[in-house]
Amino acid sequence: MKLFEVEKETSLCIERKINSINLSKFGHIKITKELHRLMYDRKLQNKKLSVKYAQDTRSLDIPLGRLAIDCETPEYTSHFKQLTIGAMSLRHHEIDFFCDFYLALNSEISNRNLTGRDTHLKAYSATREKLYDLVFLGDPVWIRLVHTGLQPVICGIYHALEEIIFSCREAQKPQFELVVEPIIYKGKYEKSKIITPKTEGAKIEDYSSLALWF
Repeated sequence: MKLFEVEKETSLCIERKINSINLSKFGHIKITKELHRLMYDRKLQNKKLSVKYAQDTRSLDIPLGRLAIDCETPEYTSHFKQLTIGAMSLRHHEIDFFCDFYLALNSEISNRNLTGRDTHLKAYSATREKLYDLVFLGDPVWIRLVHTGLQPVICGIYHALEEIIFSCREAQKPQFELVVEPIIYKGKYEKSKIITPKTEGAKIEDYSSLALWF
């Protein structure tokens, strides 16, 4: 399924004033690219959209267009505190070798009774809880966010990141700076009984980046 298909679907929802969209048929990479487009599109300012999940549940409204900005894309320099953070624990053990910690914990999300909305909100809340103090009580932060799949988790994380980045802008203080670099695996995951630092996917060099969030 090509990227333009998810763009077409979200555009139709906005045009028809349908305030929720079902993203479950798209992979986490396409979802991330589309969320980035929606949140950085100046023409969408003052609009909101929620994510629809199974069992007729949906996320909280997500503001669109608030992150539109006229400036150059930042580059990593030594003034940033760099962290490598996994989206969700226990999904790909290879990344344990280079991740500092995880945002969403498998133990809190792997519950069959949770709806998509529940999972989204848990990932959203965990991201806010773990990153707010990190950003507002410390140095500028550059996060390499390693994707682990599961659409509601990805949507919840970027929902929270939009709010945190917007709050950084509102504060208008240079030390409140957050740059998020989405990291995705370049290969195809294969289950391995024994995982070592030499296993495919166990090195940050095995990954590539998507557009920065800042």
